[in-house]
Amino acid sequence: MNEKRPVWLLDVDGVINMIGSKQSRWPGPMRRADVCGYPIRWSPALVDAVNTVHRSGMCEVRWATTWIEGGAVDRLAETLGFDYFETAYTRFPHEVHDEAKMRAAVRVLAVGRRLVWTDDEVVPLTAADRVALLGPDDGRWLTIRPGQSRGLGPKDLAVVASFLGDGSACHALIDAANEWVA
Repeated sequence: MNEKRPVWLLDVDGVINMIGSKQSRWPGPMRRADVCGYPIRWSPALVDAVNTVHRSGMCEVRWATTWIEGGAVDRLAETLGFDYFETAYTRFPHEVHDEAKMRAAVRVLAVGRRLVWTDDEVVPLTAADRVALLGPDDGRWLTIRPGQSRGLGPKDLAVVASFLGDGSACHALIDAANEWVA
């Protein structure tokens, strides 16, 4: 395993799970299911795109979500069609998820790996706050804070692919994202 691959910390609610009733920016119909008693609305095209990034080796995707508790993320991944991803942290009783997510992001950078972090609530809002948490914006990290009612869109995936590099899988993903937007 290439331990220098970037790490993508992936949240679920508001990122994959589009909360509310706004139209998806992805092609094709949205899917809906209840997972652990919670309604989920997602785009299969988004799931396919994230799986493509992970399978290509462009980066290592890790779950950074409240769904980690009790193994619910495994049921969620199976229902939505995600590949198996490691979790970014294990929640301990003394730790809240927001803090765990921020620590996970800092740890990725501390071990010399690049970071992609997609979260609709915990990614700091201002550039100054992002720099205070993650360090200088010198190309080592990319944060995306999508609106929770729309989640990640094709343009967001094109930005992720551009950040990850110039490999053929990146170009294919950017091309596909451009077609989805068109």
